[in-house]
This record gives sequence, structure tokens and C-alpha cells, in this order.
Amino acid sequence: EPLVEDDGTDAFLGHRVAVCSDRSGEQPIALYERERLRPGATFAGPALVYQMDSTVFVAPGWSARVDGYRNMVLERVT
Repeated sequence: EPLVEDDGTDAFLGHRVAVCSDRSGEQPIALYERERLRPGATFAGPALVYQMDSTVFVAPGWSARVDGYRNMVLERVT
């Protein structure tokens, strides 16, 4: 599928407050629906991405992007 610049807004479900393992205390975590993330979507962690068979955690300091094959690729932000 063609890549279209997108920040994942169509798949955004809201925020929850959680404590991440990096000991930064409580912080909001973005929630996304995997099926609605289109190729070209990118967003930064912390985030949870829900799909039918699993949940993906995008940690603080990491980003996620959806490639042309609809794979979700996680990369450490430098």
C-alpha cells in the first residue's frame, strides 16, 4: 500500500495513566487500534497498540511506524 504521512489520529483511542518501568512515575500512555493504523502512520511512545490477537507496548524513547506492508516497525529514538 502507498505510504501516506499520518500521525495515527484515525486509530487513536485516547490516553490512560500508567507507570512505566523506567521509573519516571505516572504518565499518560496513548492507546491505538492496530487495524486502523494506515501505512505511513508514525507516533512516539509510550503507547499501547491493541489488535485482535495481541497488544504492543511502545516504550518511552521509542517510536512506531507502519510500513507499506502494514508491518509495525519500532525504533529507538536517538
